[in-house]
Amino acid sequence: MLTIFSLIWFFLGLSVLCLASNLGFFLILKKDKNNQNAYLKFLRQELVRSQDQLKKRQVYLNRYEFSEYNLSKALIIQPEIKLH
Repeated sequence: MLTIFSLIWFFLGLSVLCLASNLGFFLILKKDKNNQNAYLKFLRQELVRSQDQLKKRQVYLNRYEFSEYNLSKALIIQPEIKLH
């Protein structure tokens, strides 16, 4: 028969097991959250870098005077270039 002491030991062991599994779950969750935050920081930095690059290219495009250059020679058909 089960005595009161065996029930206490059973529930004590069950409690320890539940606490250990919860602790493991939260540690994994924290690690995953830290990885996600690092990846988001990387993506934000890449976005800022790309936006700066676009602004710089727009400035150079605005400075470029298309009317000064004769592009008709550059736009002739060149048969030696084969496009597939």
